[in-house]
Amino acid sequence: NDARLNYACHRLENTSDSITNICLDSGFESQRTFNRVFKERYKISPSDYRRTCVKDMLS
Repeated sequence: NDARLNYACHRLENTSDSITNICLDSGFESQRTFNRVFKERYKISPSDYRRTCVKDMLS
């Protein structure tokens, strides 16, 4: 899962691809599983993670 989550984070930070596409491209079978695993590791949802990255880039 670490490699898949690292790939997903890179995509969330550097693309405007949909979270669904990122989750599937990262090898997760469902967005529900992706969201659960992501939140367990980072304590934040993928969409909030992306929002935080964008905000950091703009400041």
